[in-house]
This record gives sequence, structure tokens and C-alpha cells, in this order.
Amino acid sequence: MKGASNPVKTLHSIRVIAVLFAAAVAVFLHVSSTAAADADAAGNLIANGSFERLSAEQWPDGFGTWVGAGEPVITVDRAVARTGDQSVAITGDGSARANVNTSVSVVGGSSYRLTVWFRVTEGMTPSALVVRLQAFDGQVKVPWEMDWVLDRSQVSAHVASGNFSLSPLEDTWAELTWLPMTVTFDLPVDVNRVAIDLFNWFGNGTVWFDDLSLETLSN
Repeated sequence: MKGASNPVKTLHSIRVIAVLFAAAVAVFLHVSSTAAADADAAGNLIANGSFERLSAEQWPDGFGTWVGAGEPVITVDRAVARTGDQSVAITGDGSARANVNTSVSVVGGSSYRLTVWFRVTEGMTPSALVVRLQAFDGQVKVPWEMDWVLDRSQVSAHVASGNFSLSPLEDTWAELTWLPMTVTFDLPVDVNRVAIDLFNWFGNGTVWFDDLSLETLSN
């Protein structure tokens, strides 16, 4: 009959529309997530500190890994995140020491605030979670000095081998919940780069890291 619709073509059209709609929703959600991550990064000197942007190898852009002992498992965890869709996780059996790391350009003679959020499984201890900072003038290491630190009241901190290391305080420690570590410090005029290492330091369990930031403080 002239003018009658073809049910097969109609069904095909409905399927095509459904596929296109699903693709559009996926793009919208991805763009929204990226926009939220970029908004959260406002003022953050660390690119991709929320670990949302991944390389072709499915690892956060701008970050590397290092293993000093044992056989840790270092992953992007899409099931656990403080913000966005994922975090980075380091799992050890008590004999592993490893980090996720990055490096950021800074202006010597300025003050900074470093913040990172972490979460741990049961069995982990504060000493197993270490954030290590190293200062450089180009490729030359500048030994860190404790008198650079302005406020370390929220962390356990020490200097060894020219490195500044911080861990959570015992009285703020909690398992299976997101907690921040924050420290503020001055950098001498000859420092133009800071390396940041996020460790599981011989911990028996998993530590997740998310929302790493380094901000310049107003003088």
C-alpha cells in the first residue's frame, strides 16, 4: 500500500537513534568529567593532579612509577576515587617499596602549599604512607632544609639525605576513608623544580592517592 511504513526500516531507524543517543551521552559525561577535573585544577601547578587524563598506555599523563624493592602492584583504580572517575593505587605485601611520581616547575623565592588526598586498606600504618619532595636547580639537587617548612602541624615530617618526607599523623589516621595531607613551605631562589614521590613504603596493603595539588601562596 502506498504510503505505508516499513516496520523493518522503522526498527532499524530506532536502533540507530538509540546508538547515537548513547554515544552522545557518553561524550557528554566524558566532557563533563574533564571539565570538572580542569575546574578543580584551577591554581594547581601540577597538571593532571586528579589522574583523570590517561595516555595511550592507560596511565595518568605526566606521572611515572618507580620500584625500589619487592613486587608491588601499581594501577589506575577506576572503582575508587575521591573526585572524578579514578585514582592511582599502590599495593604491597610488606616487602615492597614503590612510588608514583611527577616533577613540577616552580619559582624560587616563593611559598607553596602541597596537598594530597589518600585512602588506605586495613593493616596499613602511617609510616608506610610517605610523600617525598626533592628540590632541584635544573638537574642539580638542592638539599632540602627543615627551616624552609612554614607549617607541618598536620603531618609527621623529617629531612634525610637532602629529601623532605612527610607521613600522616597517628591521631588523624583512619582506614577506608579519604584523608588529606597538607604542608606549606618556602623555596630558596635557586630552586626551579620540585620532584614529588607518592610512596607505599613497605606497607602491607593498598594506598590510593587522588587530588594532588601544589599551589603558590600569596606573599
